[in-house]
Amino acid sequence: SPNSQPVSDTIVKWIGQKNADILNVFLPNLSGQSFFAVTHFDMANPGQAGLIAGMRSKAGIDTGEAGVNKLKSTWPDFIKQGTTGVGKVEGVDYQWIKGPGASDKICVARVSGWIVTAWGEATVQDWLQRFHKKAVTPSLAQNPDYQKSISRVGANPMTLLYLDYHAVLALSQQQIARTNP
Repeated sequence: SPNSQPVSDTIVKWIGQKNADILNVFLPNLSGQSFFAVTHFDMANPGQAGLIAGMRSKAGIDTGEAGVNKLKSTWPDFIKQGTTGVGKVEGVDYQWIKGPGASDKICVARVSGWIVTAWGEATVQDWLQRFHKKAVTPSLAQNPDYQKSISRVGANPMTLLYLDYHAVLALSQQQIARTNP
């Protein structure tokens, strides 16, 4: 719609045309389901944070390969300077890219219609174990505070932002203790 053009222009300015072009490969084929999560964070090693994002494609469409190829063609210098490869974790194949000087790989896997991008193989493994209900650590779905939040927004919210304030408070206290002994 013409009314949304200023918003679209602002987003493209913010993320850059190359990144917008990559998103345009994925977006037409997505179902609308997506997520972004910080799975773990250690103030002492912020570069080792567990970051993961997933987008679900429409039934019968697999845009993962097209997206990875678009990423490679859009940022060829990044690919030349870094390394790429393939791996397997929890029985799932994934492709990875590691930029020069990066502390970990960016991993892209396709699982049951989801295109999942994560910072490091350990994050992919953690998500896959949770997805297949094999994780040894507690699931967010089992968290009473999360369940209370879900009950307040209903069964099908358009967007849900959940922040585990207990974990954030604990991290903040650790950082304050480190910086103010």
